[in-house]
Amino acid sequence: MIYFKQSEGHYYEEILPDLSLIEKTIVRIERGELAAGRHQLTESLTVAIFSYETAKEIERNWEAHEHHLDVHVLLKGQESVGFAATEGLKKENVDKVNDSYEFQADSDNYWKLEPGERLVIFPNEGHKTGISTGVSMTVSKAVFKIKG
Repeated sequence: MIYFKQSEGHYYEEILPDLSLIEKTIVRIERGELAAGRHQLTESLTVAIFSYETAKEIERNWEAHEHHLDVHVLLKGQESVGFAATEGLKKENVDKVNDSYEFQADSDNYWKLEPGERLVIFPNEGHKTGISTGVSMTVSKAVFKIKG
């Protein structure tokens, strides 16, 4: 997992070659040039743009991906994101088409994500998104998926 502010992105361009295109796409989203939904940006890069209500931690599921990494970008609102190691845990609800699986875990590792921040989640890093930071709110988000 890598967390950084938008202004710090240049530090990560060498290990995340798609970062420049991701940042340009975020500008397009903020200008209203890309609507909600899934968009194929390159052969190996997609973005899903969506909104949802944050919820209590117990109402959200742990998930991870085997092959691709995620770059989470909150456009509006704030949410907590949980992190957990997946090693040795039983995979549930495996979805090979969307490269995702769920699992059960206990974790005290949470991060508050706000607009202007980037969260990179690598394959097999467990995460639980959409957790309210005290009060449920509507968040808008873009999740970029980079095929590995």
